[in-house]
Amino acid sequence: MDDFADDVISLLDHLKIDKCVIGGMSMGGYVLLNLLARDPNRVSSALFIATKSSADDGETKEKRNNLISAAKESGIKSVTDAFKNILFAEHIYSENTSLVNEVEKIMLNTPIEGITGGLTAIRDRKDYVSSLLGFNTPALVIHGDSDKAVPFDNAKITAQNLPNAKLKIIRNGGHMVNMELPEEVNEVIFHFLK
Repeated sequence: MDDFADDVISLLDHLKIDKCVIGGMSMGGYVLLNLLARDPNRVSSALFIATKSSADDGETKEKRNNLISAAKESGIKSVTDAFKNILFAEHIYSENTSLVNEVEKIMLNTPIEGITGGLTAIRDRKDYVSSLLGFNTPALVIHGDSDKAVPFDNAKITAQNLPNAKLKIIRNGGHMVNMELPEEVNEVIFHFLK
């Protein structure tokens, strides 16, 4: 996560942006937490979307290890098969099959090094729950009420422990809430930014 956060800072420096609103969706939320812990002055507001502030427990780390091994041995399909059924709210699988297929295609076209590197970074990330009270940046926590990958309780923990946060629940939204219900998510973000 340090490397990913460093990349964000390098991009901001390249673009000559001192401070801005940064949103992190899922793994991007872990990067945002790392950035807030290391360089909070670069973030004017933080958007946490379908993410959590706690680290993986032992059981979840073992699942990630198994996915990394499976990806190396059998290829990306083993990872897409593991994630495909938890990424969306249940109704999306029948109502928006093109979105499900699009996300699967993106995952299948990701280099194996990207998948295994990402899983490793997620597995090894820090736990920020006890640090949240020190993050005074205005924050918005957005979470779908039907997220199977990151249960909603995680959003409540993040929002309750951030001193300057608002929590917005998106009804009928799964883990890919920003792609499932983009208009609702965008409206919430625009309202927050105003």
